[in-house]
Amino acid sequence: MHHPARALAAVVVAAVAVTLSGCAASTETDPPAEAVEVTTDPTTEPTEPAEPEVPVPANGETLTTQEQIDAAKAAGLDAYELTDGTVIAVDPTQPLPQPVIDEAYVTVQAEYNPVESNPYGLAAAAEAIDSKTTKNVVIIYPMYASKDDITWEPLYRPAEPYASQLARVAGWPGSQRDPQVLVDFAEAWIAQQDDPETYQIIVVPVP
Repeated sequence: MHHPARALAAVVVAAVAVTLSGCAASTETDPPAEAVEVTTDPTTEPTEPAEPEVPVPANGETLTTQEQIDAAKAAGLDAYELTDGTVIAVDPTQPLPQPVIDEAYVTVQAEYNPVESNPYGLAAAAEAIDSKTTKNVVIIYPMYASKDDITWEPLYRPAEPYASQLARVAGWPGSQRDPQVLVDFAEAWIAQQDDPETYQIIVVPVP
Protein backbone atom coordinates (compact mmCIF):
# COMPACT_ATOMS: atom_id res chain seq x y z
CA MET A 1 0.00 0.00 0.00
CA HIS A 2 1.46 3.32 -1.07
CA HIS A 3 1.86 6.22 1.39
CA PRO A 4 1.68 9.55 -0.51
CA ALA A 5 2.96 11.50 2.47
CA ARG A 6 6.08 9.42 2.75
CA ALA A 7 6.72 9.64 -0.98
CA LEU A 8 6.42 13.44 -0.91
CA ALA A 9 8.80 13.62 2.03
CA ALA A 10 11.34 11.56 0.14
CA VAL A 11 11.14 13.92 -2.86
CA VAL A 12 11.66 16.92 -0.62
CA VAL A 13 14.69 15.31 1.03
CA ALA A 14 16.18 14.51 -2.40
CA ALA A 15 15.68 18.09 -3.57
CA VAL A 16 17.34 19.47 -0.46
CA ALA A 17 20.25 17.10 -0.95
CA VAL A 18 20.74 18.30 -4.53
CA THR A 19 20.57 21.92 -3.35
CA LEU A 20 23.13 21.34 -0.63
CA SER A 21 25.35 19.53 -3.10
CA GLY A 22 25.25 22.55 -5.39
CA CYS A 23 26.10 24.88 -2.54
CA ALA A 24 29.02 22.72 -1.53
CA ALA A 25 30.35 22.73 -5.10
CA SER A 26 30.09 26.50 -5.30
CA THR A 27 32.35 26.87 -2.25
CA GLU A 28 35.25 25.11 -4.03
CA THR A 29 38.07 27.26 -5.44
CA ASP A 30 37.12 28.79 -8.78
CA PRO A 31 39.37 27.84 -11.71
CA PRO A 32 42.07 30.47 -12.49
CA ALA A 33 41.15 33.05 -15.07
CA GLU A 34 42.74 32.67 -18.46
CA ALA A 35 46.19 34.31 -18.67
CA VAL A 36 46.29 37.52 -20.67
CA GLU A 37 49.17 37.55 -23.14
CA VAL A 38 51.28 40.68 -22.75
CA THR A 39 52.70 42.00 -25.98
CA THR A 40 55.56 44.47 -26.24
CA ASP A 41 54.99 47.53 -28.33
CA PRO A 42 57.49 47.20 -31.18
CA THR A 43 58.10 50.93 -30.98
CA THR A 44 59.53 50.50 -27.49
CA GLU A 45 61.93 47.66 -28.33
CA PRO A 46 65.58 48.59 -27.64
CA THR A 47 67.68 49.25 -30.74
CA GLU A 48 71.40 48.75 -31.16
CA PRO A 49 73.34 52.01 -31.07
CA ALA A 50 74.57 53.13 -34.49
CA GLU A 51 78.31 53.05 -35.07
CA PRO A 52 79.84 56.53 -34.95
CA GLU A 53 80.55 57.95 -38.39
CA VAL A 54 84.23 58.45 -39.21
CA PRO A 55 84.82 62.10 -40.13
CA VAL A 56 86.34 62.92 -43.50
CA PRO A 57 90.11 63.37 -43.02
CA ALA A 58 91.64 66.73 -43.84
CA ASN A 59 94.24 67.24 -46.54
CA GLY A 60 97.61 66.23 -45.09
CA GLU A 61 96.13 64.32 -42.16
CA THR A 62 97.90 61.11 -41.17
CA LEU A 63 95.62 58.09 -41.58
CA THR A 64 96.22 55.50 -38.88
CA THR A 65 93.22 53.18 -39.30
CA GLN A 66 91.55 51.39 -42.18
CA GLU A 67 88.33 53.23 -41.33
CA GLN A 68 90.09 56.56 -41.89
CA ILE A 69 91.54 55.33 -45.19
CA ASP A 70 88.11 54.17 -46.35
CA ALA A 71 86.55 57.50 -45.30
CA ALA A 72 89.22 59.42 -47.22
CA LYS A 73 88.73 57.39 -50.39
CA ALA A 74 84.94 57.62 -50.12
CA ALA A 75 85.30 61.42 -50.02
CA GLY A 76 87.47 61.46 -53.16
CA LEU A 77 90.81 61.85 -51.37
CA ASP A 78 93.93 59.81 -51.98
CA ALA A 79 95.58 57.68 -49.31
CA TYR A 80 99.20 58.48 -50.16
CA GLU A 81 101.68 56.02 -48.67
CA LEU A 82 105.14 57.37 -48.00
CA THR A 83 108.19 55.15 -48.23
CA ASP A 84 108.26 54.79 -44.43
CA GLY A 85 104.73 53.37 -44.45
CA THR A 86 102.97 56.51 -43.23
CA VAL A 87 99.65 57.08 -45.02
CA ILE A 88 98.56 60.67 -45.67
CA ALA A 89 95.29 62.03 -47.00
CA VAL A 90 95.75 64.01 -50.20
CA ASP A 91 92.98 66.19 -51.60
CA PRO A 92 93.52 66.50 -55.38
CA THR A 93 92.09 70.03 -55.30
CA GLN A 94 94.38 71.23 -52.48
CA PRO A 95 98.14 71.89 -52.33
CA LEU A 96 100.23 68.82 -51.72
CA PRO A 97 101.08 68.17 -48.05
CA GLN A 98 104.68 68.98 -47.23
CA PRO A 99 105.63 65.33 -46.45
CA VAL A 100 104.73 64.39 -50.04
CA ILE A 101 106.84 67.23 -51.43
CA ASP A 102 109.74 66.23 -49.18
CA GLU A 103 109.51 62.66 -50.43
CA ALA A 104 109.58 63.89 -54.03
CA TYR A 105 112.84 65.68 -53.29
CA VAL A 106 114.43 62.67 -51.64
CA THR A 107 113.20 60.13 -54.21
CA VAL A 108 114.37 62.05 -57.26
CA GLN A 109 117.62 63.36 -55.78
CA ALA A 110 118.61 59.80 -54.92
CA GLU A 111 118.82 59.13 -58.68
CA TYR A 112 120.82 62.26 -59.48
CA ASN A 113 124.46 61.79 -60.45
CA PRO A 114 126.61 64.91 -60.86
CA VAL A 115 128.88 63.10 -63.30
CA GLU A 116 126.54 61.05 -65.44
CA SER A 117 122.87 60.92 -64.56
CA ASN A 118 120.72 57.95 -65.39
CA PRO A 119 117.80 59.49 -67.31
CA TYR A 120 115.66 56.40 -66.84
CA GLY A 121 116.14 56.26 -63.09
CA LEU A 122 115.43 59.97 -62.70
CA ALA A 123 112.35 59.79 -64.89
CA ALA A 124 110.99 56.72 -63.07
CA ALA A 125 111.50 58.34 -59.67
CA ALA A 126 109.75 61.53 -60.76
CA GLU A 127 106.86 59.70 -62.41
CA ALA A 128 106.34 57.53 -59.32
CA ILE A 129 105.35 60.58 -57.27
CA ASP A 130 102.66 61.56 -59.75
CA SER A 131 101.30 58.02 -60.12
CA LYS A 132 100.58 57.68 -56.38
CA THR A 133 97.89 60.33 -56.40
CA THR A 134 95.03 61.45 -58.63
CA LYS A 135 96.46 64.96 -58.37
CA ASN A 136 98.44 66.01 -61.43
CA VAL A 137 101.94 66.47 -60.07
CA VAL A 138 104.26 68.06 -62.62
CA ILE A 139 107.77 67.38 -61.38
CA ILE A 140 110.60 69.40 -62.88
CA TYR A 141 113.88 67.72 -62.01
CA PRO A 142 117.58 68.25 -62.76
CA MET A 143 119.71 65.92 -64.86
CA TYR A 144 123.39 66.28 -65.52
CA ALA A 145 123.43 66.71 -69.27
CA SER A 146 124.59 68.88 -72.15
CA LYS A 147 122.83 70.90 -74.80
CA ASP A 148 125.84 70.95 -77.14
CA ASP A 149 127.76 67.83 -76.07
CA ILE A 150 130.53 70.12 -74.89
CA THR A 151 129.31 71.79 -71.72
CA TRP A 152 127.89 69.44 -69.11
CA GLU A 153 125.77 70.90 -66.37
CA PRO A 154 122.51 70.40 -64.44
CA LEU A 155 119.63 70.92 -66.85
CA TYR A 156 115.99 70.86 -65.77
CA ARG A 157 113.21 69.01 -67.54
CA PRO A 158 109.63 67.98 -66.68
CA ALA A 159 108.72 64.38 -65.98
CA GLU A 160 106.29 62.34 -68.06
CA PRO A 161 103.50 62.32 -68.99
CA TYR A 162 103.69 66.12 -68.94
CA ALA A 163 106.99 66.36 -70.85
CA SER A 164 105.36 64.95 -73.97
CA GLN A 165 102.28 67.18 -73.59
CA LEU A 166 104.31 70.33 -73.01
CA ALA A 167 106.65 69.53 -75.91
CA ARG A 168 103.67 69.75 -78.30
CA VAL A 169 102.84 73.29 -77.21
CA ALA A 170 104.10 76.14 -79.38
CA GLY A 171 107.16 77.84 -77.94
CA TRP A 172 108.35 74.84 -75.95
CA PRO A 173 111.75 75.87 -74.53
CA GLY A 174 113.17 72.40 -73.92
CA SER A 175 115.60 71.61 -71.10
CA GLN A 176 116.73 74.67 -69.18
CA ARG A 177 119.45 75.75 -66.79
CA ASP A 178 116.88 77.92 -65.01
CA PRO A 179 113.87 75.85 -63.87
CA GLN A 180 111.71 78.98 -63.60
CA VAL A 181 111.54 79.12 -67.39
CA LEU A 182 109.85 75.73 -67.38
CA VAL A 183 107.64 76.65 -64.42
CA ASP A 184 106.28 79.70 -66.26
CA PHE A 185 105.66 77.66 -69.41
CA ALA A 186 103.94 74.87 -67.49
CA GLU A 187 101.75 77.30 -65.54
CA ALA A 188 100.50 78.88 -68.76
CA TRP A 189 99.63 75.42 -70.09
CA ILE A 190 97.95 74.32 -66.85
CA ALA A 191 95.75 77.42 -66.86
CA GLN A 192 94.20 76.20 -70.11
CA GLN A 193 93.28 72.76 -68.74
CA ASP A 194 89.75 71.80 -67.64
CA ASP A 195 90.83 71.17 -64.05
CA PRO A 196 93.78 73.47 -63.31
CA GLU A 197 93.14 73.24 -59.56
CA THR A 198 94.28 69.60 -59.62
CA TYR A 199 97.75 70.46 -60.92
CA GLN A 200 100.84 71.27 -58.90
CA ILE A 201 104.39 71.89 -59.98
CA ILE A 202 107.30 70.63 -57.89
CA VAL A 203 110.81 71.76 -58.73
CA VAL A 204 113.35 69.30 -57.34
CA PRO A 205 116.61 71.14 -56.67
CA VAL A 206 120.07 69.79 -57.33
CA PRO A 207 121.13 67.86 -54.20
